[in-house]
Amino acid sequence: AGNAQTNGAFTHNGSTRTYLTYVPSTYNPNTPVPLVLVLHGLTMSGNSIMSVTGFNSLAETNHFIAVYPDGLNNDWNFGGTGASNTDDVSFLNALIDSMATHYTIAPDKLYSCGFSAGGFMSYRMACESGRCFAAIASVSGTMGTSVYTSCTPNHLCSVMQVHGTSDFIVPYAGAVNNESVDNVIQKWIGVDNCTATANSTNLPDNNLSDLSTVQKIQYYPCSTNTEVLLYKVIGGGHQWPGTTS
Repeated sequence: AGNAQTNGAFTHNGSTRTYLTYVPSTYNPNTPVPLVLVLHGLTMSGNSIMSVTGFNSLAETNHFIAVYPDGLNNDWNFGGTGASNTDDVSFLNALIDSMATHYTIAPDKLYSCGFSAGGFMSYRMACESGRCFAAIASVSGTMGTSVYTSCTPNHLCSVMQVHGTSDFIVPYAGAVNNESVDNVIQKWIGVDNCTATANSTNLPDNNLSDLSTVQKIQYYPCSTNTEVLLYKVIGGGHQWPGTTS
């Protein structure tokens, strides 16, 4: 049924893996729809990232299915400092297969996004899952160095990075086993074979009280109509934009 939020679970590699799904009221099984993975940060859950992002409303308005999986012990094996040792790539692949079994998913409209550890994990999925993602996005998460070094995607995808320059949890300049934002952007410029010239725009400062501004830096055109996009939140911290945590 459309316009429904449901709980789901299945056993994977001996563990019960859980998730939430939101299906828009416009869903028709005769019409393929996009699927968006929304991955939580460390200590969070599928339910909490659903509340933070407001993606149910976006799914309703833009006619896609959103799925919010739970990492074991509220973490993901994203390949950087603080990552778990669970095989989350195979779990998320199994979850995508399960979604495709129950719903009519458009094969060319698969997306993954996430906050912090969930952003790291979205990059890992693009690099290692073998899936053809149309795009992935990361908020306050970069790439684990091991994933960054070995990343050779089977399919090109567009990339969006949103990151605060005053993020002290996942520093913009990188940390031990975690790559800098600049390194990540340069990596994907190369992967997607983008033009070397960036198109930079200073976005309107609609909230003077948050003491931050946003610079949009776009690399386009790239191969197979992909793009690499950075929203550099100057003065921003470790948070989903528009929230206080």
